[in-house]
Amino acid sequence: MSDNRRLSGIHVLVVDDNPDAREIFQSVITYMGALVTVAVSAEIALKITRHVRPDVMVVDLAMPRRDGAWLIERLRHTKPERGGDIPAIAVTAYDDEYRKADMLALGFHDYLVKPVGTEQLCQTIERLTIMGPPAAPHR
Repeated sequence: MSDNRRLSGIHVLVVDDNPDAREIFQSVITYMGALVTVAVSAEIALKITRHVRPDVMVVDLAMPRRDGAWLIERLRHTKPERGGDIPAIAVTAYDDEYRKADMLALGFHDYLVKPVGTEQLCQTIERLTIMGPPAAPHR
C-alpha cells in the first residue's frame, strides 16, 4: 500500500448500516485518493445512484430492512446508462462459497469477507474500475 493516491479520480459509494464499518471504509478509500460517498441503507444508496454515478460500490450484504442483495437486484434491473452496470463489491462477515456464488450470479462483481484487508480492498476497487469489470447480469 505504498501509493496512497492510487485510487485518485475514482468515486466509490460505500453502503453499510454499521457506522464503524462505514468510517473505516471511508477513511481507507479516501486515504488512497478516491472520492467517497456513503449511504447508511440500501434504499438511500439506490436514491444516490439515480443522481450520482459512482465508479464502483462497496456494499454490505447484511443490513436491516433492505439488504445488499436487494440493492443489487434493483440496480441490475436498471438501464446501464442509469447506473444498472455500476461495478459492485459485496462485503460480508460470512465466508460461504454458496452465498458467494449466489451474490455473484445476482450481479455483484466480487465478494469480500470482513475484516477486509486494506490492500485487498484497494486491489479489488482498482481491478473493477481501472481494468474494467466483467459484465454483470442485467435483468
